[in-house]
Amino acid sequence: MRINTLFSKDYLLGELYPAAVALKRDDYVYFHADAINQGKHQIAFDFLTVNILNLTAKGLPDGGITSQVAYAARSSIITYERNLTSDSFTPLTMLIPGTAIFAETIKPMDEWEETDIWHSHCIPQEFHWVAAISYQYPHHKKTVITFHYIKAKGAPFHWTVNEDVVEYFTFPYYLGWLHQYGAICHETLKEWLSLLVGMSLERFKILRALTEFGMGNARQLSDNLCISQSTVYKHLENSFDNLLVLEPGRQQLSGNANRILSLANAYHFMGFGAASSKRLLPKRKV
Repeated sequence: MRINTLFSKDYLLGELYPAAVALKRDDYVYFHADAINQGKHQIAFDFLTVNILNLTAKGLPDGGITSQVAYAARSSIITYERNLTSDSFTPLTMLIPGTAIFAETIKPMDEWEETDIWHSHCIPQEFHWVAAISYQYPHHKKTVITFHYIKAKGAPFHWTVNEDVVEYFTFPYYLGWLHQYGAICHETLKEWLSLLVGMSLERFKILRALTEFGMGNARQLSDNLCISQSTVYKHLENSFDNLLVLEPGRQQLSGNANRILSLANAYHFMGFGAASSKRLLPKRKV
């Protein structure tokens, strides 16, 4: 799925939205997998797993799990449930929702190959390279939706696939999963997808920072993201223009501060997938 296609109006509202509303979960997971696993800007992978996990007070999985898998055996759900308590990787994504993590950035693969879950779960299912990301389940402090993009043994993820790419590509499908699991109605899904139309990676970062940190001016956003103020203003203006198409009444707002506050309110849902701890994590080496 090319970036300019994924965030086009035709795709978001003409394909993703109908799929999220009409398909059963076991079919939507294949829609999600097939859409991303193709095109020039791709996250080439062999398996996709989607899990809803409830967390303990310490932020660890409590055993409550709902799963969908694409191209992996259904038995992978059972073996994962049996090895849930020995999974030291997924809990990291749960603690910092919206932050993609590659297993090899946490520790070398030869160390992963010495763990219990590797022998009892990964080897039987032919899982090897993993990129994972968790998102908040809205208004549930102890529930997350986790996504694992998995490659079989062989070449790792392509060097162009980094944390930003995984976060950016996954987000629209995450919104679809919120509808699949009953967290939002179809009207809300359509509204949120409409606000993503034309979303570039840079604008995606800016709006996530805006909704996460509540930053009230372009200078704060610029300093935090290391993006020029003029670029920040350009993206905020484009986002506000997009918002006016849906809500013309906001045209009456004057002043940058009021418009930025209005954007933060309209795009609040992007805060479900934002994590301030990202800068503390190692980045994938390419």
